[in-house]
Amino acid sequence: LCKDPARLGQLLAGIDDPAALATLAAEGPSSRVRQAAAAKITDPAQLHELLPRLRGKDKAVYKLVKQRCDALTAARRKAEEAVRESTALCESLERHSQRTHDALYAATLQSLTARWRALAALADPQLEQRGQQALERCREVIAAHERDVARQAAEHAARQAARAEREREQQARQQATAAQAAADATASAAAAAAREAESEARA
Repeated sequence: LCKDPARLGQLLAGIDDPAALATLAAEGPSSRVRQAAAAKITDPAQLHELLPRLRGKDKAVYKLVKQRCDALTAARRKAEEAVRESTALCESLERHSQRTHDALYAATLQSLTARWRALAALADPQLEQRGQQALERCREVIAAHERDVARQAAEHAARQAARAEREREQQARQQATAAQAAADATASAAAAAAREAESEARA
C-alpha cells in the first residue's frame, strides 16, 4: 500500500505523533515512506535530532532533512540578524531624537525613517513602539526648529519694519525742518524788503 502515493499521503496525514514520524523517517520500509515522513516533520529540534540517525542509511532522506535543517538555521540566523539590525536602528533613532537640530538633521532622519519602515515589521512590538516614539521626538525637534525659524523671521521682519518707519519719520522731520527754514527765510527776506521800502519812503 505504501507504493501508492495517494494512500501513503492519507496514512501519514493521520499520524500526528512526532516520535512516530521520526521513527518512520529513520526506519520506514521504503525510501518513499522515509522521505514522506521526514517531509512532515516541522519541529527544528526534532529534525536536528533525526539527522545523526539518518547518516549512512538513506542518502535521499538525509539530504532532505539536512536541507531543511540548513534552511531553518538560515531562517533563524536571518531573523536574529533582523532583530540585531532593528535594535541598532532603533537606538540610532533614539540618539538622533536627542540631538539638536543642524543642517543635516532632516536628511539623516529621512534616511533612518526609510530604513526603519523596511525593518519595523520584523521588530517585536516593544521595539517597534520605541522606534515610533523616537521618530515622533525627531519630528518634534524639526517642528520646534521650524517654529524657531519662523519666530526669528517674524522678529527680523518686525525690526525691518520698525527701522523703515523710523527712517520715514526722520525723513519727514527733515523735510518739515527744511520747509520751515525756507518759510523763515522767505519771511525774513520779505521783512527786510519792507523795511527797506519804508526807509526809502521816509527818505
